[in-house]
Amino acid sequence: MAGVFWLSALLDNGLNRRPILRAGVHRQVLMTTLGFCLGYYIKRYSNYYYAERDRELFSYIKHHPEDFVEKGTLAGSAFQERGSKVMPPQVRERKAAAFWGRGRGPRCSS
Repeated sequence: MAGVFWLSALLDNGLNRRPILRAGVHRQVLMTTLGFCLGYYIKRYSNYYYAERDRELFSYIKHHPEDFVEKGTLAGSAFQERGSKVMPPQVRERKAAAFWGRGRGPRCSS
């Protein structure tokens, strides 16, 4: 955000037909500092907001496990029932192991 404020000071110089980088260096420093501080506090607030929201959600999940019962996975028969073209993880792993030979990854050496 500091860069955006600095560019706005440069744009102001350009629109007022002043030398872009040499005129109003004090304004450029001021705008950059203002942008940095504003960005810092916005980021700090957003981190706090999302941490608080996550804490409340995890607390709800912890205290109400009956609302979050795992009904099963999508691997296996669910893929054939739906006619999906997506491979279940077990099939994908088997095909990858067959392609790379005996389960080794692409970067593993013998």
